[in-house]
Amino acid sequence: LPYEEGYENYGQPQESECLFECESEPCWAITDQAFSDGTKSLTLDNHNLPPGLMYRFTTPRLDFSQTPDPVISFTYAFAQRDTSNSDRLLVRMSRDCGKTWITRKTLTGSQLSTTGTTVNSAFIPNSSEWSDVLISPTPTAYKTDNIIFRFEFYSGGGNNFYLDDIQVFDLSTLNQWKGNAPNWRIFPNPAQGLMHIESDFSFFDMQVFSQPGILVADYSKLSNSFPVDISKLAPGVYFVRIQFADYAGYQKLIVAK
Repeated sequence: LPYEEGYENYGQPQESECLFECESEPCWAITDQAFSDGTKSLTLDNHNLPPGLMYRFTTPRLDFSQTPDPVISFTYAFAQRDTSNSDRLLVRMSRDCGKTWITRKTLTGSQLSTTGTTVNSAFIPNSSEWSDVLISPTPTAYKTDNIIFRFEFYSGGGNNFYLDDIQVFDLSTLNQWKGNAPNWRIFPNPAQGLMHIESDFSFFDMQVFSQPGILVADYSKLSNSFPVDISKLAPGVYFVRIQFADYAGYQKLIVAK
């Protein structure tokens, strides 16, 4: 680790180290029409697929044996065509070369949508129609040297699906990035009511995830050391993600009672 895949260097998904499997055509493809980062993303032409089919891909083997706090994150975009659509995304994890799997994340129906509305024409997301997912913590029994992840999409009558910026890294380092990495810190930490972020940034976007990886707060265009109201967050451990230009980083936040 860290492992990162944004499909920037390929013309076809099969050129990457991932294994792609589809029950029908069209299968997974790489597009430059929409992306959350870089210039490309992975897409599935779900707008033209019949319901009830499965499309999946599996990552190469990853070594978690020396990683105290491994997490996986990714961004995706999806629109429903009708509120009755039953499309599903599952993220699964195996420690025995795929003989057995545990499900780490399930998104289905309206929960999977990133638009807040239905889209009848072929969906191409804009920059605001992407959602971030962070999955943590990793069960202790899965901190081995033989870990693979599988993304499974099940068609349910909805619109096109996009996936980008898959990252697997060690959160215990408290600061993971792509591109140039500036300095930043959360204070106070633990925090209660308000928190500040001191950084080399003039402005940045910030999101807060719960430990299971659910987005619980979304802020944008915060200035250096701007006080952030966290009074609505229940006591516990969270992950703070900031993004600015080519930088994206995570740090752990403890909300005190």
